[in-house]
Amino acid sequence: AFVDAAGRPAMQLDGASVDRALQSVIPRMKKSRLKDSPGMIAEFVRFLAGNGLANGQALAKAAEARANALCREDEAKRLPVKNDGGEIGRNDPCPCGSGKKYKKCCEAKAQGARG
Repeated sequence: AFVDAAGRPAMQLDGASVDRALQSVIPRMKKSRLKDSPGMIAEFVRFLAGNGLANGQALAKAAEARANALCREDEAKRLPVKNDGGEIGRNDPCPCGSGKKYKKCCEAKAQGARG
């Protein structure tokens, strides 16, 4: 999947093709809950370097740094958004601290008590 996303044969990877592949692959790897996706990608590029990829070690180091940055960006996008207004929205995190959405936690309990 990484080489397909790069759009070049494995032994012709360069910085731009690796970056293009990382932008495609990292979100999918994070969604699959792969813990060390930057390390896995760096090891793959190091493997290619051992098999003849020109400038592979430097490319692996740059790929790992870029992959770590993309992982941090992806995690920041997934943080819950808090409503700073006085009223709690149904999709806001529950104020009780359960980590669930309000509609699945305290609002559901309140609806059950009323009904």
